Amino acid sequence: MPEWLQKSCTKCGGAVMYLAHWSVLPKHCDNCKIIAISGLSLCLQQFLDHEANIAKRVFTSDERTAYAGRKQLREKVQVALIKSGSSQDALRRICTEDKQLSKLVLRISKERKLQDRKVEPRGLIPKHIAPFLQGGAPGLGKRS
Repeated sequence: MPEWLQKSCTKCGGAVMYLAHWSVLPKHCDNCKIIAISGLSLCLQQFLDHEANIAKRVFTSDERTAYAGRKQLREKVQVALIKSGSSQDALRRICTEDKQLSKLVLRISKERKLQDRKVEPRGLIPKHIAPFLQGGAPGLGKRS
């Protein structure tokens, strides 16, 4: 089993866990990352909507067991949304206290960032146009 190392968060001084082989170390703890997320209730609602869409599809036996295994997580998300009401602070507090909810929120916010990122199409013009060279013997126009 890998050994986790610990350093302090740059914002609040809390514990940030990382593995020794990671090339890029995290700067902030999970609590600071959750506080920085805008639209926390939208992240959790997106998870519930995605699960509702999955429930409509035909499953294999493995998919059915995986879906049934997430029932507890779906219930936690629904309870968290109901308890917090419209208060983002209460929802942040609930998510930071529960390890499963914090992992879920961080994963969904990362997916949203990747989806929202604009992909700029690259043009058809190459970066560098090579000079035209003629091949063959020096008498045919090749520079020597």
